Amino acid sequence: MNQIYPSSSLSIENNLTSNTNSNEHLTQTSTPTPSLTTVNNDEQCNSEDEYEQTTVKYDRNNLNDLEMRFARALKEKKGFVIKSVQEDGACLFRAVSDQVFGDEEMHATVRQNCMDYIVKNADFFRSYITEDFDHYVTRKRRQHCHGNHIEMIALSELYNRPIEVYEYSIEPINIVHGMYKTDNEPIRLSYHCGVHYNSIIDPWRPTAGHGLGFPDLEPGRAQESLIRTALRQSEESHIERAMLDDKIAATDWEATQEELIQQVARESYLQWLCDTNQQHKDNKTMPSSSSSPTSATTYERTSNSNHGSSPRNLLPLRLDERKDCEFALPFNYECDPSSNPDLDDDDDSLMRQVLAISQIEYVETLKKQQKPPKSDDPDEPSSSSDTHLL
Repeated sequence: MNQIYPSSSLSIENNLTSNTNSNEHLTQTSTPTPSLTTVNNDEQCNSEDEYEQTTVKYDRNNLNDLEMRFARALKEKKGFVIKSVQEDGACLFRAVSDQVFGDEEMHATVRQNCMDYIVKNADFFRSYITEDFDHYVTRKRRQHCHGNHIEMIALSELYNRPIEVYEYSIEPINIVHGMYKTDNEPIRLSYHCGVHYNSIIDPWRPTAGHGLGFPDLEPGRAQESLIRTALRQSEESHIERAMLDDKIAATDWEATQEELIQQVARESYLQWLCDTNQQHKDNKTMPSSSSSPTSATTYERTSNSNHGSSPRNLLPLRLDERKDCEFALPFNYECDPSSNPDLDDDDDSLMRQVLAISQIEYVETLKKQQKPPKSDDPDEPSSSSDTHLL
């Protein structure tokens, strides 16, 4: 088993450059300046053997630019993405939890399994700890106690995955191997300012689940299944929404169609009323016009036969004219149903018209039957005819 400590004495340059060996490092001058801050060993809750003898100084003024160039280099050269974890002292276990379980909130489980593994292999790990072993284990079980190279060795053996540590470089500065060779993807961590670890992930090759002992595990299959499920649910939701919209549209169409039918029926009814009234008006005017020649003929016959007779010979003419006038009374019909007379009134008018026509025809028949006899006295026929009519 190889144990490699995180190198804290790595020089950091201000510019990220590549060389022929594809190793890129960011170094910074080691000349102390007033703006530099020193990492305090006492704040890390670790024993003295977990640190280098020389402290590393980081310039706070250029730190953000250094972090940005480091993240950009990993993404452009390796396709890796730095996934930040919470900075609460458990960053190492959070980063490993994100790599193994896919969730940094499982860090307490990772810490417990790690310390249990160290206790079970106390004979091996005791030689790397300068302080009391039990006190060390008790201290490391605290949720916010920092973890370092000893915990990395235990985690690498526990999950049977190498651990690669990147510190402002596109190549790992430290690689921790377990006891057995494996084809599992390594656990990739980024080391920042000598005090914090983050998780480095490959978006195109998920590694969550490796090292948990699941047979035939294919990381990413669960995500593909979730994607298929989400697509199916989205498609079903879209279909249901489309069906609902179609039903709403059909309901609107039916309501519109029913309204149009009612409107057409109403207009048709109004048109029928207008046509009926017009027909009644035509029927009323036709007898009046047809009776006019009859009256004219009667008037001519009477005038020719009774020329020079007494005034009472004009009675049939006045009777005919009275009947014709009664028959020819004007009737005003409008197309508006509100101004039209009732149907009963129309029937009465038609009845009066029929009676008038019948009376006129009866008078004409009587005139034809009562032909005047030939006589020398022109007054006699007229008197008898007038007497008969009276």
